[in-house]
Amino acid sequence: MQPEVLVVEDEPDLVATYQRLLRRYGLQMTAASSRREALAALQSSPWRLLIVDLGLPDGDGLDVVRAARARPVPAPVIVITGMGAASARKAAMSAGASAFLGKPFSTTDLTRLIQRLIEATPVPSETSPMRVRDLMRRNPIVIDEAASCRSALATMHRARVRHLPVVNAAVILVGVVTDRDLRHYLFSPAISREIGATPIDALLEAAPVTEVMSAPVITIDVDDDVRDAARVMSAHRFGSLPVTEDGRLTGIVTETDLLRELCRADTACSLEVTEIVVSYP
Repeated sequence: MQPEVLVVEDEPDLVATYQRLLRRYGLQMTAASSRREALAALQSSPWRLLIVDLGLPDGDGLDVVRAARARPVPAPVIVITGMGAASARKAAMSAGASAFLGKPFSTTDLTRLIQRLIEATPVPSETSPMRVRDLMRRNPIVIDEAASCRSALATMHRARVRHLPVVNAAVILVGVVTDRDLRHYLFSPAISREIGATPIDALLEAAPVTEVMSAPVITIDVDDDVRDAARVMSAHRFGSLPVTEDGRLTGIVTETDLLRELCRADTACSLEVTEIVVSYP
């Protein structure tokens, strides 16, 4: 039977505990004791659930959480750690974790979490047709059309993204602003002459995103083939495509999402390439 649960934990006793609990539900597991092993395992198989420790010997377990949530069909993640509870919980949930438990934890609480998440997660299938909805990032971070370029830059930095859909007061998509748009604005002849005399923050604050965004917007539907999204992005040299459903913004698919899927599908893809692509924002 193919393993369904990936346990990312470097303490053998805890790994054994998780294995006993998972057997109650007839679930097979694979254990990874490091960040490197976990990222490689994510690419080799579909998973119904991950149990992740944040304090790994070779890096931050949050990288594994983000990678799991970036999968075409995101797997739910339970984060279990002995690190500072309040700050660790906030970081884990921001990275996309489905649940959080601090060490020491109650096996009853963990059992309930496993049961709830497994029952809510369909058995993954590698043969399902790849649609945009399977690959896109749902509920993308957006910015209001009245916001400044400075606000757009701060949002990109905080959220670790490079593309922001721009919406109006009715939450209707009106444009897309990217890090490249902001750079082009600063290096335009009229603005670059001001650099030095005027702080860059002030220059960005004075410009609304509508002045630099791309509009009108080319979008793709949630039920379109991922290959169609790739063709559109290649033809227009886009780094991302907003995704719509019934005319409403519902997600975004980026060049990084496409590269991750290529690495996942290519069994010969080297671990070094996979790690770089998966960690790229």
